[in-house]
Parts: sequence; C-alpha cells; structure tokens
Amino acid sequence: MSVVLSVYSQSAYKEFVLPAIHNAETVLVIDRRVFHLKDSIELRLEEMDGNWTFLQSPHYEITENSETDSGSSLKDQATYILRSERDDFLPVIVQMKETSFTNYLKYDISDIKEITVGCKEGTSICYSYRYAGRQYISKLHLILHRTSDGMILEDTSTNGVFVNDIRVEGEQRLIFGDQIHLWGLDMVFLGNILAVRKGKNLTVSETIPEWKNDQLEITDDQGKKSGRKLYHRAPRNLQTLETGTIEIEDFPAGRLAGIYLALRQKIYEGVS
Repeated sequence: MSVVLSVYSQSAYKEFVLPAIHNAETVLVIDRRVFHLKDSIELRLEEMDGNWTFLQSPHYEITENSETDSGSSLKDQATYILRSERDDFLPVIVQMKETSFTNYLKYDISDIKEITVGCKEGTSICYSYRYAGRQYISKLHLILHRTSDGMILEDTSTNGVFVNDIRVEGEQRLIFGDQIHLWGLDMVFLGNILAVRKGKNLTVSETIPEWKNDQLEITDDQGKKSGRKLYHRAPRNLQTLETGTIEIEDFPAGRLAGIYLALRQKIYEGVS
C-alpha cells in the first residue's frame, strides 16, 4: 500500500509519497520557497502497525472537518487542513494506492478544438472530488482551447488548476510534457495526446477517442512534426556482432607443449 499526500497552497501544489517504514516517524518538509509561505513547515507523521497518523506540533495544527485531529489513522480521500503558527493555510488530501506505479489512459485529441473539465455532466472530462459535504471541483473547472499558437489552458475554477506544480493565473499555453493537476485529477499534455491518470469519480466523454497507436510522433509547440518518435518501450541498443576470421595460435613447441597437454588432460578429467 502506497500513501500519497497532496499538499496545496494558493500558488503551488506538490505530492509527497510516504516512505516504506514500519513503526517509525518521518518528517515532510514543506518548503516556503516552493509554496510561497512565511516559513517552512516540518510536518511530522508516524507509522504504527500499517496505519499512518499526523503528529501534532506547537508549530502547526492539523484539523479535519474543523476539528483538531486527535491522532486517528489517515483515511483514503480525506482532506485535512494544515495551519502553521504563522497562519499559512494548506489543504492536504490523502490518497491510498495499491501500488506506487501510475497508470494513465491516453486519448487522441488531434481533431478536438476544445476540451472542458468539471463536475457538471456533459463536460468532456467529468470529475468530482467531494469531501465533508464540500465540492472542490467547479462545474466548469478548466477549458483547453486549440489555437493557432497551440493548446491554451484556461482556468475557470474557484479552487485553481496547477501546471507543473504551479497555479495557473488565468490562461497558460501548454507545451509537450506539461503536467496538469486539479484536486486529485492528473493529466499530461503530449501534443496530440492527452494522458489521464485513472481515478475515482472520473468519466471521459466518448467524443474523445482513446489513442490506439504503439508510438507517438513528437510535434513542436506550433504543431509541426519533428520526425522524432516516442515508444512505450525504449528500442534496444544491441551491440554489433563482430564478423571475420579468428586465428588460433598453434600449440607451443617443446617442453611447453608437454605442460599444456598435461593441464588440458587434468581439466578434461575434472570435467568428466
């Protein structure tokens, strides 16, 4: 079982995978420079008999549903609020996964001009994340527009969209490999392909076809083909076998020949 904490601030997002330890404590450093906080936070956790718990500290407070966490085990899909002694405020979402490997489904968006993402039925990608009666995903959370300048992401949400861990301010042009995250939903922009990580409460419209090819030709930011190709598995680089005649020297003459033959006989007898 892999436990992942997703930590959010007003300007950044980051996932922390908890270490594989048993009956021990660990510390996650939430860097002020990454999350634009007044000070860094050292978040302490403890694993006991397979269950993780937050450890309280005089430097921060952990609450769930407006109540101070009393050391109960972390729950899958639960949302906690981390508040520092300097009044920095960060939501923390817990995800428990059977494996640390990530499984994405790929969709062909080469002929699609607009993709909508939100919790409202009828959006291209319908996704919901609700906890303790609160819906974190807007009815129309974001829109992907295909333009002459490439793919543009427009944030139309209340709680924000993050690209490469940084919150989007209004609109942002995507480039190949950009990671898009919104409250538990992960996507990767791959030019004419959109990779979507499998998850709960997620439905992709049939208007977006699944990508079936085994290889992907890379396009630049303007949609022009580069001639390079990506494969699911990297092609093997096998060394070229040498060809030609190999000359073996004759047996040594004289006394050395007798020693050589005696050694060969001993080796033969040992093998047989």
